[in-house]
Amino acid sequence: MINEKTPIRIHTSVDDRTVPYALFMLKTLVSVTNKPELLSVTVHNLNSRSHREFEQVGCTLCEKPVAPSGGYVGGSTGHGLAVTTALREACNDEIHVIADSDTVVVMKGWDDVVRKKLSSFDIIGATYEDIG
Repeated sequence: MINEKTPIRIHTSVDDRTVPYALFMLKTLVSVTNKPELLSVTVHNLNSRSHREFEQVGCTLCEKPVAPSGGYVGGSTGHGLAVTTALREACNDEIHVIADSDTVVVMKGWDDVVRKKLSSFDIIGATYEDIG
């Protein structure tokens, strides 16, 4: 049952090129959340090296390798593996948010909005809009 104390876990996939985007996304998410103590992050690494930069984000952090040792899995395959890993971790005692590394949330209190929406719906997502 979702309530105002339900933790939220953000899942994002990164490689060496997307680390700056993901850092900006995660710092922004933390800065506009109402309950940062209930926010955690899983960084799904598409390459084999650890990204120590994420320790500065300011919330509970877990790094998960997606690529085989010493390897790299990129593009749609890498994203797919990261999403598969995130979905396998999904449980009823946390809200799981899957976000691309270039996602930016600007709404203060977004975490409470997500909790409120998920008290009525099983899944929520962003709309797709054509550019133009």
